[in-house]
Amino acid sequence: MSSFAKKFEFLIGTVIEEISVGLGPSGELKSPAHPFGDGRWKFPGIGEFQCCDKYMMGDLKMAARKEGKPQREEKGPQKTGCYNSLPSEVPFFGEGEGSFLSDYGCFFLV
Repeated sequence: MSSFAKKFEFLIGTVIEEISVGLGPSGELKSPAHPFGDGRWKFPGIGEFQCCDKYMMGDLKMAARKEGKPQREEKGPQKTGCYNSLPSEVPFFGEGEGSFLSDYGCFFLV
């Protein structure tokens, strides 16, 4: 949360008026809320990135162009697993190329 607050400090109180962090129905902090009723999520699944709608992709495209790296503008991170994946099974949460520690991973998360 402190990284979020620092990054978006200039928007808090104007564009960002409220931040809500809560625990899901199973008592675990997870985002997005898991789709419990249809059986897709099973503890300790990691959930999924939910950031590839047309508005977020537009922001990604602008950031990639601003950074001078147009190859980054067409897709979000790859190999991020699915709702039921364990963090240890997902390359994005490991080390090396394509992970959150890579150049692209840092670009995407910032």
